[in-house]
Amino acid sequence: MARPEIVQYVKSYREQGYALPQIRQALHSGGISDREIDEALVELGASRKLPALVYIIGGLGIAILLVALLYAYVASSPSQVPSLSIRLSPLSRDVVPGEQVSLVREVSRTGPGFAEVRISYTISGNGVQVVSSEEVLRVVTRESGVAALRLAKDAPPGQYVLLAQAKAGAQSSKASFTLTVKGEAPLAPGATVCPRSCDDFNPCTIDVCQEGDCAHHSISPCCGNGVCESGEQGGACEIDCRPVRFGQQEGPLLIKEQAITVARRSSQDGVALCRSLPRESDQDECLESVAKASSQSGVCLQVAAKKDRDSCLMDFVVQKDEFHLCDEIRDVWLKNSCVSYQRLKNV
Repeated sequence: MARPEIVQYVKSYREQGYALPQIRQALHSGGISDREIDEALVELGASRKLPALVYIIGGLGIAILLVALLYAYVASSPSQVPSLSIRLSPLSRDVVPGEQVSLVREVSRTGPGFAEVRISYTISGNGVQVVSSEEVLRVVTRESGVAALRLAKDAPPGQYVLLAQAKAGAQSSKASFTLTVKGEAPLAPGATVCPRSCDDFNPCTIDVCQEGDCAHHSISPCCGNGVCESGEQGGACEIDCRPVRFGQQEGPLLIKEQAITVARRSSQDGVALCRSLPRESDQDECLESVAKASSQSGVCLQVAAKKDRDSCLMDFVVQKDEFHLCDEIRDVWLKNSCVSYQRLKNV
């Protein structure tokens, strides 16, 4: 058992803030042995271990170091802020006035949900803008497709730049490429040349060429546009003026949704549901959706409207590289664009 006077002495000096080595030195000077000092320290609960304050300070230091390391890691990590980018792949860089400039555009973005991306296209050269166009896409992560701009017939030959500017909220991106407009041989006085086709793919217009320019004369009423117009009643156009029973207006939309769901298991069952729709335009829209949902390009061949059929096929060419479908595309301009895109991909 420790001597009470030594215990009291150690206790008094510790309360005054003296360190343990100082207390030992003072006790040694008074002739107190290490054994007696240790007994006093054990009785006071100090022993030879470091004071608790030292452990507390050390723990705080380690905690501060860990926090600093964590902050440095977070600060150096790449931020996941929303981003937007656009890429262009020209199908041809050489055009003549009056022809289309076709390109494949690919828009990519990061961020939650979807975004409406507005793309503005311009073709300019020698300080003059000769073409401008705009489209709006609904993009989740990636969207690609074919875009086309038609040059003016009086565009002078030379080098031009096609610039695409994509914007979604605060994010924006640009891409461009150069193209060459080649001149055509002058026509003999009074001679006119019509375009290869004046078809605007609108069943409600008559397409003609007048003095070298395409003209589109509206047909009214237009049977088959899905609108019951004046003059179509009384059996004149049953496809547009068929009596609508309660709930029939919602029918095509519900059947289309069912066809998309079924097509993920069986494209044939999805096609069968589409064929149950009374109007051909609704069937075509449904078949396009079934083709995409089932990833079966063959379904596109069952679409009746030429424009919608070709568009459906071109989507598979661009997104899945199914270049054999180029032979199935009927529109001459789009077929040429498809073949040019295949050559570009094979370079």
